[in-house]
Amino acid sequence: SVKMGLTTSLEGYYSFMLEKDVDGNLTGHYVDRVRSSMWVDYGEYVKDMNTVFTTKEVGILKTLWKEGDKHFKTKKAREMLMRLRDGYLYNDTNRASKPKNSAERIAMFKKYVDNKQITLHGNAPLETGRYRAGLDAFFHTLMNTKDSNGKPILTNSEYVKIVDNGKQDFEKRLSYEELVEKDIISSEAASMIKQWMHEKIWSEYRVPIKKYLNPQWADIDNPMNPNTLMHILSDPNDPRSLLYKTIKALGEEADKMVPYAFRLRTKLPGVVKTQAERRASLLHGEQKPLDFFYKSMAQDFTLRDEDTERSQDVKELQDQHGNIKYFLPIYYTA
Repeated sequence: SVKMGLTTSLEGYYSFMLEKDVDGNLTGHYVDRVRSSMWVDYGEYVKDMNTVFTTKEVGILKTLWKEGDKHFKTKKAREMLMRLRDGYLYNDTNRASKPKNSAERIAMFKKYVDNKQITLHGNAPLETGRYRAGLDAFFHTLMNTKDSNGKPILTNSEYVKIVDNGKQDFEKRLSYEELVEKDIISSEAASMIKQWMHEKIWSEYRVPIKKYLNPQWADIDNPMNPNTLMHILSDPNDPRSLLYKTIKALGEEADKMVPYAFRLRTKLPGVVKTQAERRASLLHGEQKPLDFFYKSMAQDFTLRDEDTERSQDVKELQDQHGNIKYFLPIYYTA
């Protein structure tokens, strides 16, 4: 076990779990198996795709980012993907007419091909065999678990229908919400299956590409590196292991209470530095004078969520014509 001596700062105690980017700068996240940059890249990709593609099409494009071009093996799947690339709707099999925003759709697809976010092998492909085995085992767990009325959460006939649905072509496959709407499975079963997927797919069954693997988590070249988090966590008596697991558990519990798209994952809570703290960073050489000036101005003039004195409908102070005002109004009283 590791002997922990006295530390003169709290940061020295938890620095082992603070993630750094490729340049050594803190990212505001705690260390995990994958870099936080993967979530940033994926989030920006999905956000961009949502601006020009339909909900169903974004689902296809999310799969493309994760699994890669090679995932679309059948002739139907290839043609569907090519229609999206060429600006058509995914289900316009005859390529009858392009939507009004076809130019934007083509440009968006090309943007992510050019910046290598859309690739042949994907960014985080699924280990399909292990995943299917794990999901099937969970289905059987639900079949052996009773609901509040003493009935199986998932019946044998429902299980068969779910398996058959999974074998359908993408355009014919029903989502779990649609399975509930058609009374194929119960809302309780669908909710539990989706929760299992959210918790397990990324953490256990997806294999991110090398650029997203976090070297602070594990050292590929030196698996016994004592400075990696994986090595630290292997010792249950190491107080750092307990600290990390506690913070991670709290974050995961909080994430379960919000929609999946709004979860923080590995992002750490943060507070805005005070003027005194920013000055201290400047004096200690941790911040350049110009950065100090711009960040100070940004803090003073940016409307924050906790600001209750001004309307939350606008992000900057504006005049009656909607122009941004670059000064704070001062009212003089006698």
